[in-house]
Amino acid sequence: MPFALGVMVGIGALTSRVPRLGVRRILPFGLVMAGFGVWLLSHIPVEGGYTTHILPGMVILALGVSTGFIGSTIAGVDGVTDDYAGVASAVVNASSQIGSALGLATIVAFAVDVTYARLAEGVAPPEAAVEGFQAAFV
Repeated sequence: MPFALGVMVGIGALTSRVPRLGVRRILPFGLVMAGFGVWLLSHIPVEGGYTTHILPGMVILALGVSTGFIGSTIAGVDGVTDDYAGVASAVVNASSQIGSALGLATIVAFAVDVTYARLAEGVAPPEAAVEGFQAAFV
C-alpha cells in the first residue's frame, strides 16, 4: 500500500511540473531516486523493522519510479504526430511492461539462487532470505 500511494503522490506532484522543469531534468532525478530507494532496501538487516528499514526505501523507490514513469512516457510520445500517437503510446506501454517483467524475473532469480545457496551452507532461513533479497537488489 505505501508503494502505490507513493507512486500516486509522485505522479500527482510532478505531472504539472514537467512542462516547467523538462524531461531532461526530471527523468535522471527519478532514476537516481529509485536507485537510492533500491540501495536502502538492499541494506535491510535480518532483525530490521518495517517502519525503520523497509518503509523509507519503499517510499523513496515509489517516488523515483513515478518520476521515471512520467519522464519516460513524455519522452516516448513527445514530438509524435497525431497519426502515430497511439502507436507511440503503445510502444512505451509495451516496453514498460516487458522491462518490468524481465526485471522482476531477474531479481527473483538472483534472490532465490542466493537464498538456496546460503541455506545449503547451513544459514538460518530468515538470514538466508534477507541475504538473497540483498543480493538481488544490488
